[in-house]
Amino acid sequence: MKKLTKTVKKMLDAMAYADAGEHMTLRDKSRILGKAPDAITDTPVTAGRAKAAAASNMRRIALYLGSELPPEVMDYVIQTCVRLKHELTVLNFGSEKAGMALLQPHEQALQAAGIDMQLVTLKGEPLPGLSRYLRGHSEIAFLACKDSGYLDQDSDSISVA
Repeated sequence: MKKLTKTVKKMLDAMAYADAGEHMTLRDKSRILGKAPDAITDTPVTAGRAKAAAASNMRRIALYLGSELPPEVMDYVIQTCVRLKHELTVLNFGSEKAGMALLQPHEQALQAAGIDMQLVTLKGEPLPGLSRYLRGHSEIAFLACKDSGYLDQDSDSISVA
């Protein structure tokens, strides 16, 4: 009976931390499970896959980039990413070059905050394009943008959807 209790406890502990294992290397998993870490070797491919999987599973905030990027909007997004420990996906309907030019003044702030930023260039009309992208990317926690001039709105507020 005692062995059954220990086994059930191990199973419950494993379930409590099941998602954490998705972001670990084989060596880290083995160390936690109590196996000899020296017997396990992570090949560069395995370690690279684990890191890529962890990055792709990371929660993200999306920023809709229009024709301008006011500093207060970027400050809000950076502070929110830091506070929530999320990464940043910048959605752009213009050219990649134009998007990078708008983001360049904020590059140092993003690096200082340790935020991974991805620029995604979308095609088509903004509202259906944003909707389509967000439906297909469950890692996006929410979308931030400045309403004025972006989504045919006249207000001067930051919108969070």
